[in-house]
Amino acid sequence: MKSLTDDQKSKNRKSQEFPINVKNVFPKHRQQVLNENGWGFRDCYFTFDKDYLVFKGERYEMCNKPLKNASTSLLELLNVDISNYKPVQNPKHKETDYHPKVENKEFCEELKVSKIEYSLNFDDRFLRCRGQALKDFYILRHGRFNSIPDIVVFPKSHEDVLIVVELANKYCAVVVPYGGGTNTTMSLNYLKDDYSRFFISLDTTQMNRILWFNKTSMLACLEAGISGKDLEDTLQKHGLTLGHDPDSIELSTLGGWVATRSAGMKQRKYGNIEDMVKKITLVTSIGVLEKNFLVPRASIGPDFDFIALGSEGTLGVITKVVVKVHPKPVCKRYGSMVFPNFEMGVNCMYEVSKLPEKPVEDSPF
Repeated sequence: MKSLTDDQKSKNRKSQEFPINVKNVFPKHRQQVLNENGWGFRDCYFTFDKDYLVFKGERYEMCNKPLKNASTSLLELLNVDISNYKPVQNPKHKETDYHPKVENKEFCEELKVSKIEYSLNFDDRFLRCRGQALKDFYILRHGRFNSIPDIVVFPKSHEDVLIVVELANKYCAVVVPYGGGTNTTMSLNYLKDDYSRFFISLDTTQMNRILWFNKTSMLACLEAGISGKDLEDTLQKHGLTLGHDPDSIELSTLGGWVATRSAGMKQRKYGNIEDMVKKITLVTSIGVLEKNFLVPRASIGPDFDFIALGSEGTLGVITKVVVKVHPKPVCKRYGSMVFPNFEMGVNCMYEVSKLPEKPVEDSPF
């Protein structure tokens, strides 16, 4: 076997330099790229073209191809006439429609001193008073939200979050973590009953680096604001995968998965998020909660990581997560089954649930 030259060794070291800065799907002013009427992006949308449903855009392989079977089934189901189809326009929400925001110039000045970015812009604040649950979209079109944040703060590291939480304590402010903003559990909707209290939306998506990974232990330490697709694309470039694949993977974050105890479509092989997490760093109002060791298993009392899992941001801000990773699969295959009725589909899933955890040889599952 030939030994590596000094140049080759240097190139290998450089290819593994940490942290890895990941391209971010979420800009600070994300309303400029996200669809305001539903899930997805402004540059991709469904429309009707020559009586067929078409998904327009350039972002995905399926774009600009008529969905003929889907069009027929959808029109029959809805029994609608699309000859006068017009996209839905949301009513304009104005700052004057809501209670005046609480001013806190001292807080902002301390953020500036710490070089932590923030926004007082109404559009930035309004976006983060809601998520993408069905109720959110209904209120967006037909009502008013209970309250909107007074400020949006963009920490770039665990240390930034420590500063923000300390300042929140100092000024008796409310902190609501905001990741991808899918909000299917409505946990972003702060029921504000004291309009004199300063309301901070802490946007974690600028904390999106891979701090390190180790191909021997197959562990990776990740910042919590990284989006699922950005994370998976970057890991796969290094021959790795996390294996977590929820429906919201493109628009949700690692911290959000942990905070909501997320499940994925590949859970029979890789498990759900609680099976992948090995260590959580949680910034609380009274300090940082994290294990000071990283071993496969420890019998030393309660595991506080399980308290953070599913906590919905109520206990603190998740800043870093150590997870188990796996080798990138050699190939991916997808399939689907159509059942004559709902009951047969449920019965099939019941039978699948009784199969061994690891698929047996020649099993279709």
